[in-house]
Formats: sequence, C-alpha cells, structure tokens
Amino acid sequence: MSVTGGQFYHGDEKVRKSFHGTKLSLSPLQLHHSGHYHCRGWVTSGVSRGWQESAPVTMTVHGVPLSGVSVWAQPPGGQVAPVDRLVRSCAVAMGTSPLSFSWHRGGSEAPLGTGPRLELHHVGDNDIGHYHCRVSNGDSVAESVPLNVTVLVPVANATITPSPLSHQVHTGDNVTLHCSVQCLCHVARKAELEQRLRREQLEQVATGTAPGHAGGAGAPGIAQGAQ
Repeated sequence: MSVTGGQFYHGDEKVRKSFHGTKLSLSPLQLHHSGHYHCRGWVTSGVSRGWQESAPVTMTVHGVPLSGVSVWAQPPGGQVAPVDRLVRSCAVAMGTSPLSFSWHRGGSEAPLGTGPRLELHHVGDNDIGHYHCRVSNGDSVAESVPLNVTVLVPVANATITPSPLSHQVHTGDNVTLHCSVQCLCHVARKAELEQRLRREQLEQVATGTAPGHAGGAGAPGIAQGAQ
C-alpha cells in the first residue's frame, strides 16, 4: 500500500503550508496551530486505489511561560525634578507572543496605562510611589519588581550645627553634628502650578473654550497672558 499525494486539513480548512509528499511542516510553531488535523490521500493497495481520509489527531501547542519582566526609567532610577517628564519602559526576557502590558501603582488593580511604555508629563508630588508592570500572553501572567518614583525637591542653605555649641571639645567628649537645609518647596510647587495652568490654557484654546474668546480668536490673548 502506498500514498502518492494528498492534502492536510486543520479542522475543515486546508493547510497552506509546506507539503512534501506525505509530510506537513509547521514552522515556526505558534499557539494558533493547536487543533484537530487529518489528511486525505490517494492510496494504492494492490489492484484497488482511491481517496481515503485519516482519523483526526489533536495537537496542543503550549506557550512559553513569561519570565524576566523588568522595568527601567528615564531619568535613571525614577528620580525626577518637579514638572519634568518621566518615561518608564517594560521588557520581557522570555515568553510567547502576543503580549499585553498594564501599569499599576502600589497595590491598585486599576491600570494607569497599557503598552510597554508609560509616560508622566509634568511630574508632581502626587506621582510619588511604587510602580510595576504586569505582562500577560493569555497563558501566563508575570510582574516586574516595583520601581520607586521620587520627586527631587530643591534645597538651599545647608548648614551643620555642632552640639554642644562650643567648638572646643576634649578627648572623650560626646559631639553631635546636626545638618539642616531649607526646602524650596514653594519654588517647585509654583513651577508645577504654572505648568498645569499653561497646559489648561492651551487645551482651552484648542477646544475653543477659553474665557472671553471664541474659537481660535482666544489664542493671542492666552499667549500674551502666559508670557
């Protein structure tokens, strides 16, 4: 008995892949290749010949589990000055595609964004916290180690004060040095508010909702007021 030709089927559909004689090649193997397969071939046996179909076989393709999810930030370390931009990126070392990404803060399940990148514009105090990336491929889920985001506040007038105040000390005395700085929080806060106000003004101009103006006519007034 010999089989001289035929066709493979995935379910009820013909498989349009490499078919050499009685062999079917599926490469590279993907998740969607899972399912039932059968073939129909021209069979010759002695004096009889004709088309015959095989019994179906089931093939299940398992995806590679996700692993090695990592995040990094620009500026590095997630340390950013007020009103600056912070970009966080997420990558996977191993895992079967397609991949879906979501970003979370602290223990919240509500996603802050989707995709391998998350951008924060005009960073402020409200953005401080731990962020992590969650990746899924429909077969498994993996999360990154949290990335801590800190906002650097400008300071000035750093001073060191000894205790006791006397600069004359002797061997065996206890001396404590106190370091203090002046926080310029109001400067950072002012810059943040100015950026936010400017952004709201530009949005009002773009949508034609600027107070006292209609459509694009409000643009010059807004621009002059922001200078």
